[in-house]
Amino acid sequence: MSFAPGPSRFPAPRLLQGTRPGVIDSSQPARLLRVPGSTLSFAAFDPLTAASSGTHARRRHDPEPARPKRIVIETPPGGRGIGRWRFVPHARRAPGVEDEGVWPRRIIIDGEFVICSEDQWDIYKLDPAYDCFVPNFPGDPVITRKLPGGQTQSAPSSQSSSKAGAHRKRHSPASSDNEGAVPVSPGVHKKFRAVVNLVTDEEDSDMESITESDDEDEVEEIVAEEFMRSAPSNGHASGGRNARRKAQEARRKEQREKMKANMGSSSFDSYRSRTPDIVDLTMEDDTPPAAEPATNDVPPMAFSTAPPTAFSTAPPTAPSGAPKRKVYAEGDQVKDPDYSSAYASNSKKLRAGETFSLPLGTTHIPHDPHADRKRSQRKQSKMSQSQHRQEYANRLKEQRERQLWEDIIADTPRGTPHGSRGSDSVDSEPRGDARAHSDSGMSTEPTGTEGEPQDDARVDPEPDAHPESGTNTNPIDEEEAARLAAIEESRRKLAELEQDRPLWEQEARRRAAHERAEAEANRARQEEERRRKAAAAANDLRQRQRAAAAAMETERRARAEKERVEREREQRRRRERERWSYGPWTTMRAIERYKLLSDAFDAAKFTAEDPVMFEIIPWPVLQSPVTLRVEDIEWRSVEDFFAAARQHMRPQDYKVFVEKSHKRFHPDRWRARGVLKSVADEETRGCLEVAANTVAQALTPIWRDVRG
Repeated sequence: MSFAPGPSRFPAPRLLQGTRPGVIDSSQPARLLRVPGSTLSFAAFDPLTAASSGTHARRRHDPEPARPKRIVIETPPGGRGIGRWRFVPHARRAPGVEDEGVWPRRIIIDGEFVICSEDQWDIYKLDPAYDCFVPNFPGDPVITRKLPGGQTQSAPSSQSSSKAGAHRKRHSPASSDNEGAVPVSPGVHKKFRAVVNLVTDEEDSDMESITESDDEDEVEEIVAEEFMRSAPSNGHASGGRNARRKAQEARRKEQREKMKANMGSSSFDSYRSRTPDIVDLTMEDDTPPAAEPATNDVPPMAFSTAPPTAFSTAPPTAPSGAPKRKVYAEGDQVKDPDYSSAYASNSKKLRAGETFSLPLGTTHIPHDPHADRKRSQRKQSKMSQSQHRQEYANRLKEQRERQLWEDIIADTPRGTPHGSRGSDSVDSEPRGDARAHSDSGMSTEPTGTEGEPQDDARVDPEPDAHPESGTNTNPIDEEEAARLAAIEESRRKLAELEQDRPLWEQEARRRAAHERAEAEANRARQEEERRRKAAAAANDLRQRQRAAAAAMETERRARAEKERVEREREQRRRRERERWSYGPWTTMRAIERYKLLSDAFDAAKFTAEDPVMFEIIPWPVLQSPVTLRVEDIEWRSVEDFFAAARQHMRPQDYKVFVEKSHKRFHPDRWRARGVLKSVADEETRGCLEVAANTVAQALTPIWRDVRG
């Protein structure tokens, strides 16, 4: 039995391509674009972009080039503003998956099969509302929408993974292969930063945070790798590059497994549930001790973003007796003692547990100005962050002292009776303390209503007055003495501060007066600037008005002059018609009209204001001017006119008559006088030029015949 081929029962997956977000999900542009209407474009990051040609030539011979790092570029609408770029984050990958594959390829988006391009795959990786996962072969990559709690929906490909892998993922709070599964809200953009908290040894010390960008580390590793490629090496270095790279990958894989094992331990999970991840990189002890329970009385502390020094040559000395609360972070291992300090200057830090060795034959690291600039920027950043930490410590110290003073003032006795202390004890009290008591409202002598002494504030002025007796009449324990000493020291400081109060008030008044003077000067300057701008605007307006009025007057005069010229021309035309329109038209009248118009035509100066007209040109024809048109100027009519004129003139007069007529209609003479240039209408100018050339061509043989 055979079956005839037919259409498939399953529809072909649609094609998802381009760089426009929101092809399937219309709410995607609101989560990705900083400016509505912006366009996205993708490119590959290369640290040697715009470098010398020699470097690129060396890179082309690399047998196993590194996979380029993808970046996304957001261009504002219309090209206005500054374009911004960032690195495209990695997708979650199953254990053993090295990369995200070749694109375009088939993927699953919320249970639907589509053929997706790499640009659209990167757009979904950038979207915080979706989770991108690359399973083992032959599974297809899966894109699922995250639930409000940060969890991903169930996908078909996720069920294909093994139970062991799922069990390992449930017990692993973080993994190097699962960097993208960060629970975020759909309305917040992704921030690919790993935060590690650092706690010092003392109980009341400040807590700091170390913020490190994974993308920056990866870029620096790429730059360092390019430096190592460009370094001079012998013949054995190129042959051992692949072996070193494979060994490094094996070490990294082993470190990741150790990190997963450490993170899966019960002691680490129990401690992680109570305290944040902390790491101490300044201790020499590399054996992780048992985790201690976190105390709840730690005061609030600021978190600094200063990066720690990864390789400390001299660890700080911890105070004796202080409890050490050191907990190792994920994957924290002993650094390689044979680490090369030359490479440390070109990279900010290696990841925890990684080692690096220079290629065989490498004698030096090439100098890179860009690395020097980055190094100086890091130093400046560390200095500013250290300054911020110092300022925070000072503020915390002042806050504690202020709290201590408030407690002291609250516990200070109001006064003592007259009989409880002798004159020696009163005289022995410092003047500053008495002044402090009087200023702070605490009297050293009792009021009329105070009859009972306060035992907690009584101090024996001479506790050791009779040392020979071997006993003290009023002993004071060490704790009470320390408390009273702190109270006396606080009183002394309060008195000193009270003495400086006039200086503070004077400085505050001077500063307030200076600020008021500056504000008044600013207001006066702004008012003057406003008046100046208003005056300039009014002057500009007046100038524009005057210019507009002058232009209107000039236009009015030109229009009046033009109307006057038109009236005069019309009057002249009317007179000419009235003169030659009545009576019989004969040859003698035609010759007479030609002579009169010739004299006026030769003496006239034609301009744009007074252009030439068809009626004032002496056309050598016998036809009446009432019916004459420009189409009537022909070769034959010109010959008939001069033949008739020859019969009515003497030979000598006829010769002069022909020569003047030939010169009058010569094209060069018309061009020199600008007869045709005075005519504005192009069509009229063309007709007059054709008629004048016809007369000139007809006169040429007549003029030659007369001269010969």
